[in-house]
Amino acid sequence: MAAFSKLQKRNLDNDNDDSFSSSSSRHSSFGAPPPYLASIKQKIAEEEAEKARESAKNSKKRQQQQQRLSPLPERQRSAALAAFALRLARARAALAALPLVYDTPSRQRTREEAERVAREAEEDVRLLEGGRALFVVLSSE
Repeated sequence: MAAFSKLQKRNLDNDNDDSFSSSSSRHSSFGAPPPYLASIKQKIAEEEAEKARESAKNSKKRQQQQQRLSPLPERQRSAALAAFALRLARARAALAALPLVYDTPSRQRTREEAERVAREAEEDVRLLEGGRALFVVLSSE
């Protein structure tokens, strides 16, 4: 026995004693989730409830807007189409009037603005000429 060190004797004594399993089971909170996880779960549940309330509110608002929609009459659609076509023609004329070489920042901004207006007008004309139905929101008065 003299060959055993003090550490080995302690290990032999601890092997016979089941102190690890008994000490860990003594704690009342053993196996329970930590308190911070419960608070995180509660915050997540509150956020999900808030999202659900927001989506319910948005769907109700969407339903109210759907009730206020009216199809755009053909006469107004053709008038709007003519106005957008005129705007497109003016934007293209403004672009054609600009020089091909532009070296000043103000000319570059003017060209970019004219190109933006032309793109918007082309998109508006394309939407109005398409076969889609357009709706007008009626006033809530």
